[in-house]
Amino acid sequence: MNRPNAQDMKVLANMMKSTIGFDLQDYKTVLVRTRLQKVALKHNMNLDEFLDYVNAKGTSLPQNVMMDIINKIVTFETYFFREDKHIKSLVDMVKELIDGGKNSVRIWSAGASFGQEPYSILMAIHSILGQYYYNKVTVVATDYSDYPLQRVKSGKYSKNEIGRCTTGWQHILNKYVVDMGDDVYKINLPDITNRLFTSQHLLVSEKDNIGLFDIIFCKNVMIYMDTETREKVLTVISKHMSHDTKLFVGMSESLHYNRAKNTVHRDEWTTYYKI
Repeated sequence: MNRPNAQDMKVLANMMKSTIGFDLQDYKTVLVRTRLQKVALKHNMNLDEFLDYVNAKGTSLPQNVMMDIINKIVTFETYFFREDKHIKSLVDMVKELIDGGKNSVRIWSAGASFGQEPYSILMAIHSILGQYYYNKVTVVATDYSDYPLQRVKSGKYSKNEIGRCTTGWQHILNKYVVDMGDDVYKINLPDITNRLFTSQHLLVSEKDNIGLFDIIFCKNVMIYMDTETREKVLTVISKHMSHDTKLFVGMSESLHYNRAKNTVHRDEWTTYYKI
């Protein structure tokens, strides 16, 4: 029998939706099979044994096994200065807030993946606005798992990852990259331990309290969720927004939410939301 079968996929889909709100329906079975084989091997089982085990446990699957499955199936697609119109808009907002008398600006990179987004934000602010503005900014980078966040904390990338950068920004990225040898390149930003913080955060859970933010990037995250889960995520995000917080979503995303509670705004560069 070819596994995963329809029942296996249903169990996996329910587990991923309840844990991180991820919609598995667009994933091809053959792709899931290939990725799960690696997880099964890690747990000393063949694929059939592993899927039988997952089916038997369901949503009561041990946390470490569940995270192994999610980390293998979910694709962490990201690169430096992705959708750079949002970066340009954010830089303008930071300057306006600080020039207007705000002493500190808090930015949330929700779904930070391996860290290219929060590092791009900080590099843009430091390079374009300078040290004075940079010193007044903190970025909180979150993701559902500690697996990608370990990369954020290390700030280390391969040559291929450093080369994946939106056109026109590579010269800024190169200013902050140090070649450590053995295909390891480290992002070198001043006082980074006081500028960038990481935290595990399930966007579908209201239990986490990471405070209020001035600007939130939740980009290319909800695209993998159904409408019900998107609404749940936006309810959680709204808990971290003041009346003037700006929310950015991916260029190919829009807010499927109670439209009476969100307004669309446009600046010189792009579109953002207030909830």
